[in-house]
Amino acid sequence: MNIKKLGNTSLVRLCADTPSNRDAWLEFHSRFNQRISLVILRECKKRGLMSKSPESAELVQDLIQDVYLKLVEKDFKALKQFNGTSENAIYLYLGTICRHVVINHILRATAQKRPQIQTSIDTPLPGTHQDSAFTLKDVLELPEYDADQEDQIEHLKRKIDTILESKVKGRNSERDKIIFKLYIYEEMTPEEISGYLNFRISSKSVSNIISMLKSVVRDNW
Repeated sequence: MNIKKLGNTSLVRLCADTPSNRDAWLEFHSRFNQRISLVILRECKKRGLMSKSPESAELVQDLIQDVYLKLVEKDFKALKQFNGTSENAIYLYLGTICRHVVINHILRATAQKRPQIQTSIDTPLPGTHQDSAFTLKDVLELPEYDADQEDQIEHLKRKIDTILESKVKGRNSERDKIIFKLYIYEEMTPEEISGYLNFRISSKSVSNIISMLKSVVRDNW
């Protein structure tokens, strides 16, 4: 099997179903680690966690490692639950996990209960039955966290998703919806979308798709 030729969805399945496959995990890291790192960094900046101190750089690395722990815990549940409809849906899925990891860090730091990270991307995978300190449900119910704001964001996302599903049709509809969601939800630029993903279209074409779907969402809001 040539792992480098596997599609993203097949690679995720392979990592979930055959966790001892070192080459599969190396390929996963090669494809997705840069994106995971950028989302974590962006979320930390957005939530005021970054400074010029060495501790900020260490925090980013810890949170990146937390993302990998989240992927492998509970018998690789997060990987097994991925059911993207296109090869690039994994980028949206990983972005969501990254945001939840940053939220969990804020809550744990507020409660002064954040555990010390004892692993890295270079160490063997941890046990397959680890329990996470928080579930998303726990996070949204904690009083220190602004659950109302997150609920509003999720409500807006559901509304956008509903409009896209009902109004965007055609041969490239799945690709176009992924592009728009990466732009809106992940704050990726057209250049990033064109460069990172396997759409094989220019950043100008990506910009045109985004503009078109902005109009669709606005007209149906």
